[in-house]
Amino acid sequence: MADDYGKNAFTFTGLKEGKTNLILTATDDKKYSIKMPIVVTNFAEVTLDLQGGMKAVTAKWEYPKNDIDGFLLTRSWIRNDAGIKLPLDEIEKVTEDGKEKYTYQITGLEDAKEYEVYVKPYVSVDGKDFTGTGGSAKATTIEIVDIDSISASDVVDVEAGQDVELEVLVTPENATNKKLQISVYDEGVAKIKNVINDGVKTTIIISGVTKGSTKLDVLADDNANFLKVVTVNVTSKDKPSEDDENQGM
Repeated sequence: MADDYGKNAFTFTGLKEGKTNLILTATDDKKYSIKMPIVVTNFAEVTLDLQGGMKAVTAKWEYPKNDIDGFLLTRSWIRNDAGIKLPLDEIEKVTEDGKEKYTYQITGLEDAKEYEVYVKPYVSVDGKDFTGTGGSAKATTIEIVDIDSISASDVVDVEAGQDVELEVLVTPENATNKKLQISVYDEGVAKIKNVINDGVKTTIIISGVTKGSTKLDVLADDNANFLKVVTVNVTSKDKPSEDDENQGM
């Protein structure tokens, strides 16, 4: 039926799932026609979960059907977001609690901020995408707390061929990333044998190699890059004196 502006409106009822075309032809002498794809589908519900991380959110969702071409992921914080098109055969999948889920991570976000994501299933016909209702979820990114100090002895002494433990504490206790980068300037003098982190403190086991002195760097592996420098002195193994050898005879 035509309205006052010469436009025509049509109402369609889907009878069964499938794809077809609507062909409209003008009734004048030119007989101009246009073909429009029509898709009848029964999109299933998207069960979406969004998890906040460090400057990122990770979307995970379930979809019970595989008769679609993919998903369209849109972000509420981007104005007029055209969305991220995720073809079905290119989406990463994970298995949790025996259930297969699709997953996608969005990075480069701000700290301690809430984000909302929408995921909709779509099918493509003649280059045109048709989307279902989909689902949405919100999550807040982690508030990043950097290390502001590293406490350890300024100097450690160890004998060549022996080991010594250096205990390191970082503050604040709620630092987001307590990982430390540890390195020795001269491994010909001393080496790192092992690093043990019990969640409260980090214990560095240093092995003396040969007599001398070197430096050890303990660097915070976060945005602040706080640095602690420790001097490592390695002494030579004492040799018994002649009197000590004679007493042993």
